[in-house]
Amino acid sequence: MVKYRYMFKLLIFASICFFAFSCTMVPKKINQRVDLDTYLLRAEIARKEENYYKSAEYYLNATLISDDPEIAAYTSELLRELNLYKMGLSSAEKWKALRPNEAQVYQYLGFFNLMLGKKAQAIQDFKTFLAKTDRVDESLVMIIDLLISELNASEWKSDIKILSEQINTNSAGYYYGLARIAIHNNDLYLADRNFEKISILKPDWVEIKILHAKTLFYGNEEEKALEISKKLYNDFNIPEIKLEHINLLIAALKNLEAERLLNKIINQYPNFHQAKRSLALLNLSMDDLDNSRKNFIILRSLPDYRNESNYFLGRIAEYEDITLSAIRLYSRVTSGEYVIESQSRVADLFYYNLNDLDGAITHLDEFASANQEYSIAILNKKINILFLSKNYNQAFDEITYAIESDPYNNDLKKIHIGLYLSISNEYLANNNLEGVEHLLHEALELYNDDLSLSYQLAITYQENNDYISSIQLLEELLNRDPKNASILNAAGYLLTNKLNNHAKALIYIKEALAIEPNDPAIIDSMGWVLFNLGELEEALAYLEEAYNIFPDPEISSHLILTYWKIGNYKKAMDLLKKELNKHPQNKYLEEIKESIKK
Repeated sequence: MVKYRYMFKLLIFASICFFAFSCTMVPKKINQRVDLDTYLLRAEIARKEENYYKSAEYYLNATLISDDPEIAAYTSELLRELNLYKMGLSSAEKWKALRPNEAQVYQYLGFFNLMLGKKAQAIQDFKTFLAKTDRVDESLVMIIDLLISELNASEWKSDIKILSEQINTNSAGYYYGLARIAIHNNDLYLADRNFEKISILKPDWVEIKILHAKTLFYGNEEEKALEISKKLYNDFNIPEIKLEHINLLIAALKNLEAERLLNKIINQYPNFHQAKRSLALLNLSMDDLDNSRKNFIILRSLPDYRNESNYFLGRIAEYEDITLSAIRLYSRVTSGEYVIESQSRVADLFYYNLNDLDGAITHLDEFASANQEYSIAILNKKINILFLSKNYNQAFDEITYAIESDPYNNDLKKIHIGLYLSISNEYLANNNLEGVEHLLHEALELYNDDLSLSYQLAITYQENNDYISSIQLLEELLNRDPKNASILNAAGYLLTNKLNNHAKALIYIKEALAIEPNDPAIIDSMGWVLFNLGELEEALAYLEEAYNIFPDPEISSHLILTYWKIGNYKKAMDLLKKELNKHPQNKYLEEIKESIKK
């Protein structure tokens, strides 16, 4: 950017001189040059004003009329950072037109195409990037991490194999791909072996050694992981690398050692503020509020840490029941990761601590007005507060008005549907079944294609003992979404539990279990339908598995009855006693207790 700052001064001077001595006939190329200079100048002004999106627009306009590949490269990077993928693709395509043989062009093209859902083109761009770059291993690692973050497992595994065909199969990048696949398959032994091969091929590749240590750590190889990270800490005088070891110490709950090393780094590298941040967070986790507060106050003077520091200072004040101080601190968080949570906490403090509903609503309105980019998230919180205070009509008025102003916004529609579901759950809890049905029918007039509303109506029919209407609606939903495990399970459980159609229930539950094999509710349903079919031993295996995953009273009631039926009366009574101690008035356990007495 230094290059462009000097450029702007020269351009302004040159354009003034040119205007003074020119005739009225201005060549097209000169007009284009003036336009380019204007866009660049406006982009720089917008950037200085921290209006980054407007700056990006001006830079893109400059890129599209310029023959300078450096402008295209800078603009592409800026648009990547701002997550403006469509604009970024336009910039990268212009960059490619100017420098078709430059490897980095294809890295950006691949990124933007991937983020825009054009996966096939993205993979082709990445293949070209790997063919042109001198840093094949590092580039493949970057691509693999990106694919894993954006695609489902079956897609990224397949794409890693395709890209790995581009490189030497005895290379660090190739083994990295194998290691990531092994991690996903939970084969940590194989992942460890592949990381060790990378270490032999590229012994100085620090980032991969750090990932190796983390993989071992989360694979319960804590001692070996800390051994690797400690060696990196000692071998490299780079604070970022040292901090990685400290982070693993914190994860291992070795807090005193982590605190000692953090203080050491802070003394060695006083401008490495990330260490001060880690120390402040560590202090907070150790309930050392005074030192945490002191460190966050220091960090708050730095622009990059201001919002986060105010958030955590607010958390400390809230923990200490200093409500007004917490409100002031949270209110200063106007951007960043914690902005929505901070403003939500302000609203909660007004509502719960100060019993001031109007204060909560006013704060949210004022913040949304001043920070339009967060208006939908703030509206969501506002509706949540209105729901909690049982101001249902006002909540509906707020979301209806917002949708009328922006009728094609899907986020607003989701909030509207969520409000219908929340109120219907409240009605269900209060046994207001007529109110639930009326509300859901009203919702379905607006959103008749929404599965969650129809599913809720099916559950309401069950609560009203209208099992035929419920199963009919559930099967209608399965016609629309035949691979929905939750609906398959609900239909199967209803058929076996209330309608005595165990054979059909078994079909639905088997399908659900194939889709979600680790879901305890579905495992319980499989056990229960097998119990009803008289397959007690097989039922027992499923019910014990479900109970071990999620010891819910309904699941435990099924397990107790199965123990009783197979003649294991002691186990049945012991489990019943244990569960009644935990859930003394649970209806399922009470029903089983009465059933056993008979």
